[in-house]
Amino acid sequence: MEKLIGATVVMALAIAFYFLLKDGLRSFVQGLRHGEATAVAIAAAIGCAVLSKVIDGAPSNLTFLGIHLARNDTSAVFEEILELGIPIYLAIAAFAAFPTQDGLTKRAAGQVAPNKPGSVT
Repeated sequence: MEKLIGATVVMALAIAFYFLLKDGLRSFVQGLRHGEATAVAIAAAIGCAVLSKVIDGAPSNLTFLGIHLARNDTSAVFEEILELGIPIYLAIAAFAAFPTQDGLTKRAAGQVAPNKPGSVT
């Protein structure tokens, strides 16, 4: 019974991920091309996650090639800093995606240009 529940949850997550990619990938890539803060922050969070995983698994992944890496303090600190960057970049993406009510009011009144939040017209 537990395996059935687990399989159902995994299947639901896979379907949700599929629809997320299907509906949002094009706008995400377009946002990266235009330098939108939300897309750039999400890409930075993904980059931090991938790079920290590579640094974390490098010693064990390279042993089959005969390369033995000693885990030193510098790589551990660098990996932890990258892992700290993940929630920071996701918070930046969330704040950029959902602006404050004050910012929306100024934008609606024409006081702030839509793509340049710091500009005043």
